[in-house]
Amino acid sequence: MYMKNIFIVLGVVVVAVLAMGLPYLLREVNKEQAPSGVEVPVSKTEPTTKAEPTVKIKPNVPTSIDVGITIDDFKFLPKVTTVKKGTKITWNNQHIGHTVTGDNGDFDSDHLKNGMAYSRVFDTVGIFKYHCAFHPSMKGEIQVVE
Repeated sequence: MYMKNIFIVLGVVVVAVLAMGLPYLLREVNKEQAPSGVEVPVSKTEPTTKAEPTVKIKPNVPTSIDVGITIDDFKFLPKVTTVKKGTKITWNNQHIGHTVTGDNGDFDSDHLKNGMAYSRVFDTVGIFKYHCAFHPSMKGEIQVVE
């Protein structure tokens, strides 16, 4: 009989603790712990406006102002290069004699022997196609963006 009474008292105590502590426990689930130890209520509403990024970078556009193109094995590598306005491009010849000649005649490196280089700054947005005057099948393209 004594054991039965202990279980009844224990059951009543557990129910009482749960009944009194349940609202407190539910309130704690809806709060976040701030780093300083201060309790902060959790907002259940979503923001009405979303922040836009302040900087947008186009993919595959180098952010440096110096870019290199290799002339090797009768190819300009890479064949198409996209850069920002104001970028200096340097063609490095690693092969026999070649030129870097704009298709519209805007630029020309003259004869570049093996190991020589030619540089040009592109200050205008647009597409600039070029070729090797000695080997017309060698073609390249510079795409200049803002």
